[in-house]
Amino acid sequence: MGEAIELPESFGFTVRSRGRTITEGDFSLMTNLTWTTSEIHTNKVLMADSPGGERLLAGACVLAFALGLSTPAIKPELEALGVRLIALVGYDNVRFRAPLRPGDTVYIESRLESLLRTSKPPRAVVNCADTLLDSEGRVLCTYTRSALCDIAGTALYSGPEL
Repeated sequence: MGEAIELPESFGFTVRSRGRTITEGDFSLMTNLTWTTSEIHTNKVLMADSPGGERLLAGACVLAFALGLSTPAIKPELEALGVRLIALVGYDNVRFRAPLRPGDTVYIESRLESLLRTSKPPRAVVNCADTLLDSEGRVLCTYTRSALCDIAGTALYSGPEL
């Protein structure tokens, strides 16, 4: 990636998403959609006797729920600063810290971590540190999310428009 862009204080923020309770329907739909059919995800009776006491949502599904909560939370903040999101670039340092089960209510806390220049100004890559939490404050998952963005409308860019 490119050189880091020095961020003014106004760009330092953390936002919390709205909450979402993962219903039995959400859990089943995501499990079936992603073909994560191991009994750890599908057998309620078997998992009742496990240390977790319930089925666990697969990691790919956890990330999908997290992305669904995180983008709407951070997008208005970035747009208020003149940054326009274009596309997801990737996830780094994904760590699953605790299981997500049916009935859990989850939130994302997103912190703007950095902006990196690309070879095609006024494009940049925005990096956000995301933390998926449940309603009790238990950390379920952490990662860094990167997205391509347009910074033409910000104080961070003074070159020609595309």
